[in-house]
Amino acid sequence: MKNSTGQSCLTVFFIILFGFIGPLAITIYTLTSDSVTMIGAFFICIIAMICCFIFINEEPLNWIIAGSVSFIYALIFCTWYSEIVLEGNYNDGGLGDLIGMFLMTFTLLLPSCLIGDSIRFKYKKYKENKKLEKINNIKKSILELEVENQNIDIKIQRYKTILNLIDLFQRCGQDIVYDNEIKSICDLNNLKKKNKKHIKIKKEELEKL
Repeated sequence: MKNSTGQSCLTVFFIILFGFIGPLAITIYTLTSDSVTMIGAFFICIIAMICCFIFINEEPLNWIIAGSVSFIYALIFCTWYSEIVLEGNYNDGGLGDLIGMFLMTFTLLLPSCLIGDSIRFKYKKYKENKKLEKINNIKKSILELEVENQNIDIKIQRYKTILNLIDLFQRCGQDIVYDNEIKSICDLNNLKKKNKKHIKIKKEELEKL
């Protein structure tokens, strides 16, 4: 029971260390360093690490690349820390302090991972919503065209024989003169054919999504 409690406390300690204290300490040291080079390198490395977790989905590849970026910044940070803070003196625990700072720099990986994963999740959700919206719009458009064709069928139903004859004459290259009523029916029939083509195209778009 005591061992279990001890392990839990140790886990909480490392979570707090790696998730909050470590990144906060490195950030404060960096931003108060008055070194434009180090501050610039800090933001470039943070952005690079976040991008690793946004754009690279494969694990542990994203961690390896982000870790390499963190290693580069660790060298930059420790060079500054050694020269400015320790002033080149590694006695009285200075070396251990430097090693601790070097290792603490890698705690920036955790918030970078959390931010990167959050952005990637939101972007994925955004893409899914846009895709769903596009699918619904296509389905709505198809339904509207089908309803329009049904209404056209009702209007031209009793003219089916005439339309078939007109279609036959047109295929034979014959010019036909017909009154306004028949012309209106022919226009509706042509609209129905166009609608069918549009429905086919939209269904093909739907299959590709």
